[in-house]
Amino acid sequence: MVFESRDDHHVDLLDAVYRAAEEQGFELLLRATTSRRSQEQAVATLVGARVLGIVNFGARRTPRLRTAAQDLPPAVIGSHDSGGADVVRSDEAAGVRAAVEARGLADRTLAGGFSYLAGTQVAQRLLDSPADLPTAVIAADDPCAAGFVTTLRSAGIEVPGRVSVVGFDGTRGEAIRRLDLTTVLQDVDVLADQVVRALSDRAEGDTAPPREHVLPVSLVVGSTTGPTAIVGWSS
Repeated sequence: MVFESRDDHHVDLLDAVYRAAEEQGFELLLRATTSRRSQEQAVATLVGARVLGIVNFGARRTPRLRTAAQDLPPAVIGSHDSGGADVVRSDEAAGVRAAVEARGLADRTLAGGFSYLAGTQVAQRLLDSPADLPTAVIAADDPCAAGFVTTLRSAGIEVPGRVSVVGFDGTRGEAIRRLDLTTVLQDVDVLADQVVRALSDRAEGDTAPPREHVLPVSLVVGSTTGPTAIVGWSS
């Protein structure tokens, strides 16, 4: 597996792939990509180790994976751009639709990121203009949502009384669980099982064109969403 761990969800997924590989009789070798270590370098060391196949998640430049993997079957977790590899991903669009279920509402996107700090920074920008607060927010991931919720509550803004907040991923970290965050759950165990199965099929001789396996997500309702006052705001 080639990976770049950027958030808690990646840690959860890594743990799930370890479990899935062991259950199906495989040993998992890890190679990380960093700012100084490219995806190609990481893949090259796995090719030299005579592995049966290569899984990529979290790392960028997916289209280069097929070339770097040479004759080994590659699989990608979470990407919409396969680069000639099998893809295993969650139905993210369906997850957002499940979280919104709204009609005729204005919407906008605020630049943030995949971290607790990013959530606090976005919340602080909104707090600078309290009248412009939305009634609901969907964050990029759970840590970002947690930072957003904590910052609003520290400023005396009720969540969910004034603003409902939804995260994404279903991160298993203790801090997220204590917050009882409403989130769109990506089932890391199902993702892991599918990617190991796809790679196993390839290793056993499956030569069909690359496949995209899109797996369902679910909305897990916690204590950060609820009825809110309808407040006008422009996109």
